[in-house]
Amino acid sequence: MSDSSLPLYETNCPGLNLLGRGKVRDIYDFGDRLLLVATDRLSAFDVIMPNPIPNKGHVLTYVSRHWFSRTRVIVDSHFISCDFNDFPKECEPYRDQLEGRSMLVRKTRPLTVECVARGYLHGSAVKEYKATGKVCGIELPPGLEMQSPLPEPIFTPTTKAASGHDESMTFDQVVAAVGEEMAHRLRDLTLRLYRFGHEAMQPLGITLVDTKFEFGQTDEGGLILIDECMTPDSSRYYETATYKPGVHSECYDKQPVRDYLESTGWNKQPPAPTLPPEIVESASRRYTALLDMLESGSRPAVAASAAPRVFTAVVSVMLKSGVFDVQGQTILQALGHMQHNNIRGLRAGKRFEVQIEAASAGAAQAQLEKISHDLLSNPVIEEFEVSISQ
Repeated sequence: MSDSSLPLYETNCPGLNLLGRGKVRDIYDFGDRLLLVATDRLSAFDVIMPNPIPNKGHVLTYVSRHWFSRTRVIVDSHFISCDFNDFPKECEPYRDQLEGRSMLVRKTRPLTVECVARGYLHGSAVKEYKATGKVCGIELPPGLEMQSPLPEPIFTPTTKAASGHDESMTFDQVVAAVGEEMAHRLRDLTLRLYRFGHEAMQPLGITLVDTKFEFGQTDEGGLILIDECMTPDSSRYYETATYKPGVHSECYDKQPVRDYLESTGWNKQPPAPTLPPEIVESASRRYTALLDMLESGSRPAVAASAAPRVFTAVVSVMLKSGVFDVQGQTILQALGHMQHNNIRGLRAGKRFEVQIEAASAGAAQAQLEKISHDLLSNPVIEEFEVSISQ
C-alpha cells in the first residue's frame, strides 16, 4: 500500500475521467461506478483550507468502510471496495495517489436533501434554538445550552447546496422536495443510523453528538446510503467523560479547527487563513485516533500532545465607540488639573487575567469569547478582545 501519510491536496490523473471535485473528494467516473478519492483537503464553514491534513483522506475512507459494513443491517450502501486490486485497471498508473484513500462505489441519483441527526444541541442548531426555541421547526424545551442533550434525537435536514451554505429545512419542506413517503423513510433511516452509531460508540467512551447522511436512488428505485458514513468530517465525536453542557470537551473531529478559525476573526469567506502547524497536527491526530478506536474496538493511549494545556489569557473590555465614557471623561479632566495637558483622549476599561485549561488555544479562545460576551461585558455598549498565551 502507498504511503497515505504523505498529504495529497488534489489528485492529478489525466488518464481517468474526472467527474468533479468536491470540498474534500475528487470523483472519477467509470460508467455505472464512481471512484471517490478522499484527499487531505479540509473545509470549514464551507470554505476549503489552504493546507492539507496528513492522513485525513485515509481516515475518511476507512471510517466510512467501517460504518457502511456495520450499518448494512439497517440500509444498504453504495460501497463496493476500497481495495486497490478491485479498482479498474486504468487506475494502476496512479496507484501512489489513489491507494489507501479511495473507494469504488455504485453510481446513484443523489437526493437533494442532507439528512442530519442530532442527539445534542450543538453547531448551527444553537443559534436557531436561541432565536426561536426550535430547530428545523421542532419545538425544544426551554433552558438548553450548547451541548445539552436533547429529550430524544431529532431529524434536522438541510438543503444540499452545490456551492455556499446549506440551509435548514423543516420536515414539511422535505416532503415538498421528495414526497411524503420518501420524507418519512429518510427521517426513519437517519434516526435509526444515528442511534446505532451512538450506541456503538458508548463502550469506547465516545459520544456521537450529531452526524449527517446522504442517500441516493438506484436505477431499480432502491434507496441506499451514499457519500460517507459517520466520519469526523460529517459528525461530531466527543469524549463522554468530559462532555458537559457549555464546556468545550475533548473531541475527535474538526471542531478544534472551527474553534481556531473563530478565534482569528476571519470573516468565513475565501480565502481561508493558513492553519498553523499545531492545529494541523492536532486535527490529524484526532482523526487518526478515531479510526484506531473503530478498528481496534478499544481506546488507544492518548498521546502526550493530546493532553489539555493551561493557557493564560487577557480579556480587555472597553466601551464601544460613540458611547459616552463617564469614567474616562472624569479621569481626563483630572489629568488636566494635574497639568497633563498633552493628553488628548482617554477611554476607561476593564482588564481580566484568566488561566484556562483547554485542549487547544482555539478552544480556549472560543470559550473565553463566550464568557466575555455572556458575563464579562455588556454587549450592548461594550466590546471585548481576548488575547491568549501559553
